[in-house]
Amino acid sequence: MSNVQLFGFDNTNKQFNPVHIDSSGALSTTASIDTTGLATEITLSAISTGQGDGSQISKIRGDDSGTARDIQVDTNGKLNVNAAVTSVTGTVTVDGSGVTQPVSGSVGVTGTVTVDGSGVTQPVSGAFYPATQPVSAASLPLPTGAATESSLALIAGCENGGSALQVDIQADGVGIATSALQTAGNASLTALQNCIDTGVNEVAVVIQNDDIGLATSAGQTSLETKVGELNDNAFDRVQETVTSLSTARGSALNCTNYARVELLVERDSTSTATGMAHVQLQWSHSGTGDWVYSDFYQTLMENYDVDGITGSQYNISVMSDVKNKYVRYAVYNGDGSNTDILNVNLARIH
Repeated sequence: MSNVQLFGFDNTNKQFNPVHIDSSGALSTTASIDTTGLATEITLSAISTGQGDGSQISKIRGDDSGTARDIQVDTNGKLNVNAAVTSVTGTVTVDGSGVTQPVSGSVGVTGTVTVDGSGVTQPVSGAFYPATQPVSAASLPLPTGAATESSLALIAGCENGGSALQVDIQADGVGIATSALQTAGNASLTALQNCIDTGVNEVAVVIQNDDIGLATSAGQTSLETKVGELNDNAFDRVQETVTSLSTARGSALNCTNYARVELLVERDSTSTATGMAHVQLQWSHSGTGDWVYSDFYQTLMENYDVDGITGSQYNISVMSDVKNKYVRYAVYNGDGSNTDILNVNLARIH
């Protein structure tokens, strides 16, 4: 048989106090006891019997500010206590029986608090997420014009011999082939083929005059001139009328690409001079004033006719390697009274 602790209500101090008994088991009291309604041997025996077979349940009552109320226990037989706890000294053990314990105010924690992840979302502060976030969604919105399952199925049907797929081409599509352009292209190809096959209806090809490097008529002429200059020697003939005791000089001639120069001077048959005439080759780098020449002139010699009879004409020949970029001749009339007429021939030879 289990022990039962009895409490009595102290109405003066408004609290429950345990009921005391002495060493013999007698109830200890400081006041007279009204025995009316107290338990007897008979009633206690009945209570004991009822507790044994469960036919009777004893109730213990307490005073609630003058109102008698039953003392309550939970399903485990533990006494229900409704009291405000203002402070706790020592350690309070929570048995984890499944009842959530409310905590109010600030709770200080020392050390590490482990979160078991029992299904309750835990707030976390600070940056902890990776650059790429996983996304879980039943469906996502598609951008405008994106292919859908139905449009892809239509394309697949066309590839497998289904109906034609209509493709809309914008009116401003630059470079897109059209029926008109195809017709114009066919006509151009036909005209070109006729030119190739029959040689008629030639197609004019326009070459811009600023296309550097293209062959032109003027360029071809210039090229032929240059080739001719390289392949042919250059010959210049001038008739000089030289007054008495004076000098005549020819124009500067470019000797680039030439190896030597030959000067042939003859007195014309119309000349009235009888004195000596002198000739000279002069050289220059610029052809404008820096002329260099020797200190003496070659003198005309008597020319003989083929019959061996001395003629009235004289000539002289002077030959020299090219000594500078430009060359010219100089002729001097040594006759003291008559004008001399001289035919000057200058050859530049490769």
